[in-house]
Amino acid sequence: MIGLLSMLLVAALALDLIMGEPPSKLHPVVWTGNLISRLDGQGRGKAYGALVFAIALLFAWALWLVPYLVLIRCSLLLALLLVLWVYLSKSSFSWKLMRNYGQRIAFALES
Repeated sequence: MIGLLSMLLVAALALDLIMGEPPSKLHPVVWTGNLISRLDGQGRGKAYGALVFAIALLFAWALWLVPYLVLIRCSLLLALLLVLWVYLSKSSFSWKLMRNYGQRIAFALES
């Protein structure tokens, strides 16, 4: 899982270097800033500020974590499907069984 995360982060850095910043409507940092602006209440105290911080942090974390978890689940599903495909393919070849039958036929012909 760490290897996958590392590859994704390298891909994200490469994409950033190639494409630059996305438009504001598609920028997660802008979305987080807009959320903070909507929740901002002047003079409401430190507790409210801490709440706004926690909400913004959870929002930003969810923007990153949810797609990653979906990717991991899809990757796991893909891996299971590949294992199933390999098993079904192996079963359709039946190499060992066919070799056994071939040896029996060869032995019968030699006798």
